[in-house]
Order: sequence, then structure tokens, then C-alpha cells
Amino acid sequence: MSLRPVSIAFRVLAIALVLAAANPPPANAQGQLAVGQSVQGMLTPGSPVMNGRPYNLYTFFGNAGQSIQIDMVAPQNTIDSYLVLQDQNGNELETDDDGGDGNYNSRLTYTLPYAGMYRVLAMSFRTSGVMHGMYTLTLSGQGGYV
Repeated sequence: MSLRPVSIAFRVLAIALVLAAANPPPANAQGQLAVGQSVQGMLTPGSPVMNGRPYNLYTFFGNAGQSIQIDMVAPQNTIDSYLVLQDQNGNELETDDDGGDGNYNSRLTYTLPYAGMYRVLAMSFRTSGVMHGMYTLTLSGQGGYV
């Protein structure tokens, strides 16, 4: 019996595992955003969790050189909001904790480096205590070129 087929199968499996680890599947998006749009969202015990924090994922398309602003506002500061901007591959580009109006609201500003899809994670900064609640997410922007 030859060990060659087992050796080849092991190599193929090892390569598949490396590729899967390097390219995690994207999380399911809550919805698509457009510049100038606001959406209502809610972090619940059933929301996906990253680093112990519940989040909702949104996507939007932007242009190279476009300046954007993303605001996450919770009524009466019911949750400590936290924003993460990622590229289409899930690489973190920018974050914000309390840069918005009020004590716990987030505001993220960023100039997009290329035309394409971007991801916004609207999440709670806290990993315990009050982590769930309603929020408004607003995407605004101007400029840019294709």
C-alpha cells in the first residue's frame, strides 16, 4: 500500500485549513446603508458577539477619496455605543467609542481609500452590564471620485 495518496490528501487539507483561517467568512449584514440614510437598530441577547460585545453589521458602497461620517446614537445613552469601520475583507480601518454628541454616543469620520464595499459594526462598548438596546445609525458623506 502506497502512502503517497495519504500524503497528498494531508497537504490538501493543510492548505485548505490555512486558507480558511486567512479568509474568515463574512458575517451576515443587518442591512445596507446609503449616504444620507439613518436606520434604527437594536442590540439584543441574540445579536452576534465579537470580543464579548454584541454587534450588528451593515454594509455600504463608497468612492475613493469620499469623506464619511457615521453616527451611532442611543436614546438617553441607554447603551455605550462603539463603531468599527472595516474594509470588504473585514480589516479594521477606524474605530470610535465616545466621539459623538452626549456621553456614550459614537461618531467616526474617515476618508475612504478606494471605491468599493465597506462594513460598519454598530456595537456596545461594554462586555457586561447594559449591553443591549435601541440605537440610530446615520451615514453621511461628501466628495470622492470613482
